[in-house]
Amino acid sequence: MSAPQPPFLSLDGTIQDASHSGRVRAIHASTGVGVVVEVLAVVAVAAALYGPANPALLLAWSGFMAMTVFARLALSLHGRNSTGQRDSLGASENVVAAVWCSAGVSWGVATVLFFPLDGALREGLVLLVVCAMVVLSVEVLHSSRRATLAYAMPATLIAAVSLLATGDPMRVALALLLSVFLGLMVCGLSRRHRAYETAIVTRMENDRLLGELASTERSLRASIEEERLILEVAHVGIAIVRDDRFIRCNRRMEEIFGVGRNGLDGQSTQVIYPDDAQWRESLAVIYAHLANNGSHTEERLFRTGKDESVWCRYQGQIVDRTNPAQGSIWVFEDLTEQKRAADQVAATAAFATEAAAKTSDAHARLADAFACVPDAFALFDRDDRLVLCNEPYRKAMPGNATEAMLVGKTFEELLLKEIEKSVPATHKRDPAGWVKLVMTRHRNPDAEDLIYEAGDGRWWQVRERRTADGGVVTMKTDISHLKRSEEEVRHLANHDPLTGLPNRRLLDD
Repeated sequence: MSAPQPPFLSLDGTIQDASHSGRVRAIHASTGVGVVVEVLAVVAVAAALYGPANPALLLAWSGFMAMTVFARLALSLHGRNSTGQRDSLGASENVVAAVWCSAGVSWGVATVLFFPLDGALREGLVLLVVCAMVVLSVEVLHSSRRATLAYAMPATLIAAVSLLATGDPMRVALALLLSVFLGLMVCGLSRRHRAYETAIVTRMENDRLLGELASTERSLRASIEEERLILEVAHVGIAIVRDDRFIRCNRRMEEIFGVGRNGLDGQSTQVIYPDDAQWRESLAVIYAHLANNGSHTEERLFRTGKDESVWCRYQGQIVDRTNPAQGSIWVFEDLTEQKRAADQVAATAAFATEAAAKTSDAHARLADAFACVPDAFALFDRDDRLVLCNEPYRKAMPGNATEAMLVGKTFEELLLKEIEKSVPATHKRDPAGWVKLVMTRHRNPDAEDLIYEAGDGRWWQVRERRTADGGVVTMKTDISHLKRSEEEVRHLANHDPLTGLPNRRLLDD
């Protein structure tokens, strides 16, 4: 009869896999003892059968037994440290069972090969050795039911059948005794195997529970440490108050009120108020709000430990409204710098408003002055963007460009916009070279003036100067009429004014 299997506690097959792993490892761990005892048993049987048995047959049987012994030993050495997956572990157990089965068959076949012998003493000795090996298999292989049965059943049943086949009453009785012995061994195996499986499962479950307990403890400690770190690195002051006293404060709270480490712990909340009257007034308001809403928020001027003033927005909440005696938690936010910044912003805004009004008037006057300048005028800021230009400058641009369309453009964008009209004839085939030349001179505005003939036939003189704030002032003067007058003077100097023919000076040249 087979003993019932112990219940498995399965967490994704972990414990069942551990049972397989433990089973195979236990077989390999105990194989060494079984191999040594079996070698001695084979030697004893060979010595007992030497003489009455056929020497060649005895040698062949002994050699086969030696092969099974060495096979089990090699398998044990190879798989002792195996930690494979469940499928590979089950396969390893099957291989072990097959090797042990071959050894069991060999022990059972011994009675078929060598019985009857010349004396009951020899036969009894062989059967006694077979039974001893079956008992040993239960001790060695109890972790694996299949390996134990694969070894014990052939060793005893084959011998029992061979003894029954003789018909001798004595041998039949021995066969029955072997059958009873096998039944007892199976019962003992079932108990041992069940105890082993239960121990494996119990140990794994205990390990799992201990692991979960340790993990929970680590998580709890980590949570406590995280809460402590959050409390310490918070950018706001945090205080636990009970019976109008500070129970615990974080470091930021102590920094806000200018005290040392744990300087507020155990102190009355009165220490942060300017005077006793304000403290009692504040307590009355706080108690009223906590009773009605469970929380309170307010901005107030407090006193630090250095007798300085600090503005704080503080917000509190009762820990448990059903049990107000547990106290409340308060968060203090330092608003001193914000208050100062707000005052500065207000003062700056008033100054900026006044300055903007003055600047607007100055800008208007400057624009009126530029409007009277006949030349094309433009003012670029330090980022090289157009800030201001007059009417002649707008007319010099292609299309009907308005001031709104030009202001904010960079000098390079404006140059590329007027490139069709402004590129001289000398650079018609190399507009990029012309743009590079003009940009180079623009970045060095204090160089000499640039005079060139545009593509539309007009002559321009460009003068640029750097302003105090890093900007550039550009003045473009149309000198076409000067160039024409110069050409006329040159013509009159070298030609007759009436006939237009070259005169003596030109001929001399």
